[in-house]
Amino acid sequence: MTLDKQEKWGRYRIRFIGFCFLVAFALISVRAFDIQVLKQEEWQKRAEKQHQKVIPLAPKRGTIYDVNGDEMALSVEVDSIYVDPRKVSDVDAESKALAAALSLPKSAVRAKLTSGKSFVWLKRRVAPRESEQVKALDLACVDFIKEHKRYYPNAEIGAQVIGFAGLDPEGLEGVELMYDSQILGQGGYLVTEKDALGRGMGLGEQQVQGQSQGYSVYLTLDKNLQYIAEKELDAGIRAVKGRAGAVVVLDPATGKVLAMASQPDYNPNAFSNYRPSQWRNRAICDTFEPGSTFKIFLLAAALNEGVIKPGQKIYCEKGSYKVGGKVIHDHKPYEKLSITEVLKYSSNIGAAKIGKALDFIDTSKSSDSEKRRGSTSPEKWWGWYATRRAGSKWIWPPSPSGRA
Repeated sequence: MTLDKQEKWGRYRIRFIGFCFLVAFALISVRAFDIQVLKQEEWQKRAEKQHQKVIPLAPKRGTIYDVNGDEMALSVEVDSIYVDPRKVSDVDAESKALAAALSLPKSAVRAKLTSGKSFVWLKRRVAPRESEQVKALDLACVDFIKEHKRYYPNAEIGAQVIGFAGLDPEGLEGVELMYDSQILGQGGYLVTEKDALGRGMGLGEQQVQGQSQGYSVYLTLDKNLQYIAEKELDAGIRAVKGRAGAVVVLDPATGKVLAMASQPDYNPNAFSNYRPSQWRNRAICDTFEPGSTFKIFLLAAALNEGVIKPGQKIYCEKGSYKVGGKVIHDHKPYEKLSITEVLKYSSNIGAAKIGKALDFIDTSKSSDSEKRRGSTSPEKWWGWYATRRAGSKWIWPPSPSGRA
């Protein structure tokens, strides 16, 4: 091969190699543009997943207020404690100290300190006293994060109405359950750094992201009236040696519930120490015979329909009256009673005659109070009222007198 041919072949090789480098550079540039520009977000998320560890945190629930704006339920900041087992220097000594400070079994604490993980919850939402005791130990493996714990500042006052939330912290009873989706809020995340092997890179890099508070709820309850109703109800039950009771206080102009008390009560701050029967709002979820309290609806409907007059007298049969195949009685024999006296003396016979004259207008369905008011309690409840079959004679109902 001549020198000219060698030089010519050499130039071809150089050009070919240069072309290959050019093609390779172009491909690398296109790939780099795709990763860094077109798919930047996707690859950034992948990178974050590789060097960040995300631990979900409970959301902060909204506050529940009474009609005057006083707090009935709120979320307070408390410490949650976690450990990095890789930083434990003396397993036995540190397990013993932490178990004593947090009132936990030593074996359970030891198992967490020897788990080999980079992040382990030791105890969540601890009491301030426990938090201070752990901080005093000054252990390198321990750190703290702020979480929210549900707190009921008035203890038993309004407990059955407000209900309570668990540690999740989802609502489990009462208003807390009924409006859980609105009160709950958005849960956050504790983000910590980790290396390629998934090991923590230091507890000082923690940050909380994505947390937002839930909506607040304003009740028509008046805390002061609620307190009075509960104390009077408790005194009344003790006086008659009863087992349970309920009281509802309404605003007669609007139908708003100003107080709703049930006994026996409980403290929602320690609801697990009580029986489920004590959590129940008896004024809402218990059915019972309305008794003579229903006479007022009967008389209101009769006056409204004009079947009786305020000064009218009702003959009460001297205490015994047969109707619908049954004999009903008054607690005392009466002859003629005015409409006011029928209500005053709670005459069953007078109420029965008014009910017959009224021809069974269903006062329970036509009353304004029922049309306007609804229940915000999650419990299912039903009222039982008198009914009449088409073409039938008067059938004995519980509604006029409340007694069968």
